[in-house]
Amino acid sequence: MLRRLIAALVMFVLCLGVAFAAELKGKVTKVEDGKRKVILVKEEGKDKDTKINVGKNTKFVDADGKEAKLEDVKEGAEVVVTYEEKESKKDPNVKNKLASEIKIKAKK
Repeated sequence: MLRRLIAALVMFVLCLGVAFAAELKGKVTKVEDGKRKVILVKEEGKDKDTKINVGKNTKFVDADGKEAKLEDVKEGAEVVVTYEEKESKKDPNVKNKLASEIKIKAKK
């Protein structure tokens, strides 16, 4: 009985984490690799760039499914970004997008 309860709780937490993740597809317009690592992505069908924060746990994956790095993300690259919205430490009314994974698509 206890095992089933623990298994159900684990599944619930995993599903909850997936539910809060969002995804965007677009083209990288700028990569800032300073103190705060940020990329700007022009989403498909939108006029403005979306600011994506890159954290120490952000995973990068190339078009072949192999591990990549921030240095592999170039301006003009097509990407799929999985992110979570996090409350800003400076302003609780602002939501920052923190990337959990960035997939770099193959060039056509």
